[in-house]
Amino acid sequence: MNDFICYHAIAAKTQSRKHILLNPADWEQLLNFSTTEQIINFIKNKEGYKEYFEPSTEQFHRHQLELALEKLLVGEVERMMHYMTAHYKKLFKVILMKYEIHDLQLIFRGISKGESLNLVYPYFIHSTKFENLPFEKIVECKNVKEVVESLQNTIFYKPLKNLSKEDLKTRQWHMEMQMNNLLYKSLYEQASWLEETDKEVMLRIIGIKVDCINIEWIYRAKKYYNISNEEILLFSLNQGYKIKYNSLKKLVYAENSQQFKKMCEQFMNTTIFDFEDELLEKCLNKIFYDSLNKKENMVGIGSLIGYIYKLEMEQKDVVAIAEGLRYKLSHEEIKTYLINIT
Repeated sequence: MNDFICYHAIAAKTQSRKHILLNPADWEQLLNFSTTEQIINFIKNKEGYKEYFEPSTEQFHRHQLELALEKLLVGEVERMMHYMTAHYKKLFKVILMKYEIHDLQLIFRGISKGESLNLVYPYFIHSTKFENLPFEKIVECKNVKEVVESLQNTIFYKPLKNLSKEDLKTRQWHMEMQMNNLLYKSLYEQASWLEETDKEVMLRIIGIKVDCINIEWIYRAKKYYNISNEEILLFSLNQGYKIKYNSLKKLVYAENSQQFKKMCEQFMNTTIFDFEDELLEKCLNKIFYDSLNKKENMVGIGSLIGYIYKLEMEQKDVVAIAEGLRYKLSHEEIKTYLINIT
């Protein structure tokens, strides 16, 4: 079976799974709830979700909601991969790297706090069907050096081989940015092997996502952290679609905040900074979400990738509603934090 025929089988399967995406009536109901428990019960009983919630006689908490939603996302990618071959399957294995990185970061945080890794294990979300890392071996490690050594013969070893316990305490962001760079570099490289139309769509979608990540990273690094321009540029991603390297460099070396904001909006051809800082991530996610609905990004592999990214952003909104209720925000206040609702 070649990639093309396999792809259409996946597209049909994905179409049958779109009931998992929330509809306007679902969102209206979620916004009318008054407790996190009501939200969890609603999501848990929605078709396709229940299998990801651990059976419990106790009251569910927000972190259990997040864990179940993330496991659902991994499960949806796994379902697609069952019908894939060759470069398409390799691409989606790279997509699953994101969740291995999540779990690896949990491990490093646990070690930096002196916690037993057995306490971290229940919070893992990576795919056990397609894992690239020896997690059973890693959770037996006692320190940073042992974890790093266990990563030999994986693509994670080179960027992390000089990592120390002191690095985790003082420069954890450094490690996380290196792994983020590795993820998007791998996505870009693997997408380049796809059939030409799918390659074009995939590189455009990845590129717009990277543009949004870079804007937020540079803005926050310059405003809130004592990081040099050289380091900011070094840890920016190089796979942007609208913001290529020369433009990226201009953003990093902008003379002031106003110049930076103006250039960002020029490069992206949209308004970005009409909101408070706390809404910047939401605004950039909305730009990315809207890009997925453009006709040129909904063909071929775009429909599959779009489904995964939309599901991911819907989950952010569900968690945002739960958080809003926790802090006793009004429904109108909660809406300002949501990607999927205007």
